[in-house]
Amino acid sequence: LYISAFDKLITYAVLMVGVALLVRLAFGTFCKKNFEESRGKVVWDGSLIKEMSGFAGWSFFGSSAYIFNTQGVNIVSNLFFGVTINSARGVALQVEGIVKQFVTNILTAFNPQITKSYAAEDPQYSFELVLKACKYTFLVILVFLLPVFYLSDQFLDIWLANVPEHAPDFVRLTILCLLGDMICNPLQTLQLATGKIRKYYLVTGAISYMVLPIVWIAFKMGASAGWAYVIYFCVYLVVNVARLLIVHAETGFPISEFLKEIAKLLLVTICSFVPSVIVFSMMPDGLLRLFVTCIVTWLFIAGTTWLFALTEGEKVFVKEIIGKYLHK
Repeated sequence: LYISAFDKLITYAVLMVGVALLVRLAFGTFCKKNFEESRGKVVWDGSLIKEMSGFAGWSFFGSSAYIFNTQGVNIVSNLFFGVTINSARGVALQVEGIVKQFVTNILTAFNPQITKSYAAEDPQYSFELVLKACKYTFLVILVFLLPVFYLSDQFLDIWLANVPEHAPDFVRLTILCLLGDMICNPLQTLQLATGKIRKYYLVTGAISYMVLPIVWIAFKMGASAGWAYVIYFCVYLVVNVARLLIVHAETGFPISEFLKEIAKLLLVTICSFVPSVIVFSMMPDGLLRLFVTCIVTWLFIAGTTWLFALTEGEKVFVKEIIGKYLHK
């Protein structure tokens, strides 16, 4: 970008596309060289193409809602509030991307096991994996959400030279929205394992697409820019209810067990939030308050997770890992 003689924004877009193509080429080259099953020839199988096209089409319908709800809302926000709001939303999206990557890394380990266990006709184990994946997703996001909730101004002051107006509030809201969106994401993996995705994506996708028109109506009625996040969160709560009901109907996934896990996680949230706020309010502004508040928050999250959220088997596993580390 520094040496480019062309428009910087266009150059940036071209470079991003170039990176994506290079990564794709690297994956393809590596797999063809190392995995025989990735080599082949072009053949025409009408029934298989029809089946895959249907799967890909419904997946695209459901997955594209995220793009619709982020980029579409960006455009609407720009129309109603100008480019300043888009700058703040851009910062929030960058923070969301960082947190989402952490969650995705965890789900990457769970997803193949969920699919494999369900395909092997062991639904109980797949249900157990889904519950664990939902729990760990919530906890990872909580590790970011609580400190950011009252320290987003300080974090952004350290990160950015000029913090856009509303950016701290948008960062808080976007991580909360991420929590509402991804807490039930493992249910999608379980539904995909059944191969029956038409009803799932039709219902959840249709509900998800309501974010943009509702946001537009809210802005038209005079709502502030932050209401876009509130609407997103509320709509995805409805999406999660639909996910639960559909997956329960298709697989027998236990809704009661899921709600018990959510109750435990809410208890962890409350018990971690209160002492962290007390520490934050008692200390003067500065880096020391940021550091101490983060440490206290994470210690309480760890402690209350141990008390309320972990199973006996998970506690034994943690003890074994700590024991191995201490004896090195």
